[in-house]
Amino acid sequence: IADVNEMLMAGLPEPELMSRICQQLIRDDLFCMAWIGMLDEEGVTVRPVAEAGFVQGYLDQLDIRCDASPQSQGPTATAIRTGITVINDDSRNNPQFAPWRERAREQGYGSSAATPLRLHGRVVGALNVYAAEPHSFGPDKVMLLEKLATDLGMAVGHRASLVALRESEARFRLLLHN
Repeated sequence: IADVNEMLMAGLPEPELMSRICQQLIRDDLFCMAWIGMLDEEGVTVRPVAEAGFVQGYLDQLDIRCDASPQSQGPTATAIRTGITVINDDSRNNPQFAPWRERAREQGYGSSAATPLRLHGRVVGALNVYAAEPHSFGPDKVMLLEKLATDLGMAVGHRASLVALRESEARFRLLLHN
């Protein structure tokens, strides 16, 4: 958490920040894969924006939606819809994970967790991590992920507020000078 918080304060561009957070999560074999997915503008499709770890095309054909389709029943979409962390304890046997099971098996993912990302209180995406073994997400790891997701959401929200403030100041200066 300290390393990630240091990154959050470093003023990195958002894509680089998210990529580095994913890299940090797989460092020291904490998880075997991490990715961040954000909702599209319509609020229906989740698109990966950062990833790290053993993915070999896993995210290339990812189809996660927040609608009434079977692709909305997995951990990521459920975390986004409900606003709570969702644990997939066993990729091989979880019925909600069926649309992604085969690809997860090929990659060696035994379990996963999806933690919602909030921007100004609204869920806009999810932080996702995968472990090789089933039942890998105890309370300590869940608490870590939730803390990281909260910190990331606050940092991104703060940056967005600063950008909006700077744009407003620039418009105000233009009005004063005209």
